[in-house]
Amino acid sequence: MNAPSDAIEKAMAEIEAAARLTRQGKPSEAKERPGKRRWLRNLLIGAVALLLPFWVLILGSTVAAEQLDLGPWTSLVVAMLATSLLVTLYAGWFARRIGVSGGWWIPRIGFAVVLAFSVYGLVFISPSQLKRPELQETYTALHPVLRLSLATLILVDSGVMVTDGARVPEDYAAMGLPVNQRSLHYPQDSGFVHAVDLRTRGRPEWLTALTTLYLRSVGLSVLRHTGTADHLHVYLPAG
Repeated sequence: MNAPSDAIEKAMAEIEAAARLTRQGKPSEAKERPGKRRWLRNLLIGAVALLLPFWVLILGSTVAAEQLDLGPWTSLVVAMLATSLLVTLYAGWFARRIGVSGGWWIPRIGFAVVLAFSVYGLVFISPSQLKRPELQETYTALHPVLRLSLATLILVDSGVMVTDGARVPEDYAAMGLPVNQRSLHYPQDSGFVHAVDLRTRGRPEWLTALTTLYLRSVGLSVLRHTGTADHLHVYLPAG
């Protein structure tokens, strides 16, 4: 007679034991989820912190040139100083984290890093990023903002291909197009060419979309042209 009641009590005990184990497991799962969220948050913060100096340098130059009308080189110097300040803050924070005392060497290093990258971006582009060898000769004719934008883009996308930069009216006839007297591929009042073309053929659409998003985020204008070949027409409006 006691067998059924014993079986029921045993089953109830097992259910209660299982419930206790479940309740004990929930706190650890709750702890694991915040840990993952914290890791993702730190990763996002790190990525933003890494990209911010480039953004300040290029967008700062663009805003100073377009909105403040400071001229190409003055705009660049202003943006470099702002970026150097940001890099100095980074360096100072890192020095404190590792227990190194600060000093004037920190802002000097910050400015040296920004200057080195700026000079590199202004004067150098790999021939593998140029459709034709002769584009190398006219690269420095591009507005400094365009050159720095390309240098930064190439750091993360080695597949960038410049298909055109500076032009003369005869180039349009050679392409079978009417001469565009207002082309930003001609030198503007700033003394520099304000437009450059980037290849899109053979590149995935998502990558072209990201490239467009980046270029617009640093203050440049971007159009998709399909006249002679599919490409991105990147330009800085002439003041």
